[in-house]
Amino acid sequence: MKSLPYSRFWLLASVLSVAILVTLVFVLSNSSDLGLDLLWNLIIPLAPIIFFLAPSLWVNVCPLAIVQSIPRRIRISKNIDLSYDQVGILQFFSWVLLYLLVPARIFLFNHNAEIVLWIIPVLALMAFSSGVLFSGFGGWCSGLCPIRPVEMLYGQFSLESSRPEACRPCKLCQKSCSRLYGVDHLNKVKNQEPFKNQIYSFPGFVLGYFLSDQADGIGFIYLKCFGMALLSWIVIYLVFRRKRSIEISAVLVFLVYYGFTIKNVAKTWALSSTASSLIYASFLITLGIGIWRALQSEGLQRKPSA
Repeated sequence: MKSLPYSRFWLLASVLSVAILVTLVFVLSNSSDLGLDLLWNLIIPLAPIIFFLAPSLWVNVCPLAIVQSIPRRIRISKNIDLSYDQVGILQFFSWVLLYLLVPARIFLFNHNAEIVLWIIPVLALMAFSSGVLFSGFGGWCSGLCPIRPVEMLYGQFSLESSRPEACRPCKLCQKSCSRLYGVDHLNKVKNQEPFKNQIYSFPGFVLGYFLSDQADGIGFIYLKCFGMALLSWIVIYLVFRRKRSIEISAVLVFLVYYGFTIKNVAKTWALSSTASSLIYASFLITLGIGIWRALQSEGLQRKPSA
């Protein structure tokens, strides 16, 4: 099988992404507090807005996606195609990992650079192994990765028409891949239906995370996160009764996440109140424009052809 050539632009983007990861590892190794601040209060807060605006861009520059694509590029991948059911199982466990790992930030990852330094190569090995075994992004990026659910949730509003560079010769490595649909908002929403219960619970889960503290203790942190998740599921299920519940859940998560995160970022980097207000405003405007454009595209999709 012929290896997939890199365009010059995406080669540069990939090199830059890996360079940022290497730099982060270096900073974490030599100045743990600064490294953790860069990771949790600069790099990670940018991810949801990238998912929202251009999820294909994220896939192109995500270091783990780059690592997973290496075996195919150097022609050592076995290119095993996962079945529809196998991919569904992996995607279910991606939600499980997300719900286990996010609260662990509070008592472990947010404060322990050594653990983060161990996690990075473990995740890279998992991504590389998936690339050796499976075709396309099967196994890790389109299956087990705990970032994937969030990428799909926010990416439903994106009108980005291009696929990720590595997905252009599509091998259908995951079921109901949203990257096949580009501006097709309706199909992106439909593809998330199998995980609607997790999605309904997600706004409360994220709120529970931000309302928790290291002093709460591990058990109470998880209890608070899952308790708020259950409350979120009940409210969204009963109030909206599946009428745009997936889209509403995504909007609520976006508002909760950035409502707390921008405050933490401003505190970490000593931003002025004016700068914080401008950041809040820019994110709200971005959210509003994204929703409006997605609904516009949906209206065009529903409009019968002449």
